[in-house]
Amino acid sequence: MQKMLQLRLNDSFRVPVFELEGYKETSCLLDTGAEIAVWCSGRNHFLEIFQDAVNTDTQVLLSGFGGSGEFADVYKIPLLELKSADESIRFRNVYAALLNRSRFGFDFILPAVMFSKTDYKINNCCESPNLQVYFSRDMFLSVTRMRKFTRQEAEALRSEFGIEVPAGMEIVDSIACLPQNLA
Repeated sequence: MQKMLQLRLNDSFRVPVFELEGYKETSCLLDTGAEIAVWCSGRNHFLEIFQDAVNTDTQVLLSGFGGSGEFADVYKIPLLELKSADESIRFRNVYAALLNRSRFGFDFILPAVMFSKTDYKINNCCESPNLQVYFSRDMFLSVTRMRKFTRQEAEALRSEFGIEVPAGMEIVDSIACLPQNLA
C-alpha cells in the first residue's frame, strides 16, 4: 500500500529545507547533487542529536563548501527517521560526513539518492510549501560504498588544487537505499 510522508518546507530558503521532527530543531536540505549525507553544524551538536552514531574511522574529501575541498570524518547513524504527524520513513545505517563548523545555513544535507526507491515531489509554489515522499516500505537500508583514492586521483588533486591526500583516504563510490522488510 502506497503511503505519503509530507514534510513542511521552510519558505525562507530557495532550496528544499525542512525540519527533522524529533531531532531537536534540526534543519535538513534535500540535495540532488550530494553523494553522501553531510552534517554541517559541528561535532558536538551532531553527537547530541545522534547519540548512537559511530565514528567509522574513515574520512571523505568533500567539495562544494567553498575552497578546493575539505576532509571530513564519516559516522554511521544506525537509524534515521523522517516523520510527520501521520507517517514516517526510516533509513538504517546512514553514513554521514561531519563538518566541524559551528553553524551553517542548515544542519544536515541528505542526498536525494536516498529517496531513489520512492517517488518524491517538491511543492514550492503553494501557500504551504512541502516535500511529499510516496513509499510502500517503512524501512530502507542505506548502502554507501567507499573506495580508496587511486594514485592518479591523489596526484591530480595535489597538482590541480594543492590538496594532499593522506595514504588510505577513501571517497564515496556510490550510495543506494534499498527497501527492507520489517520482520
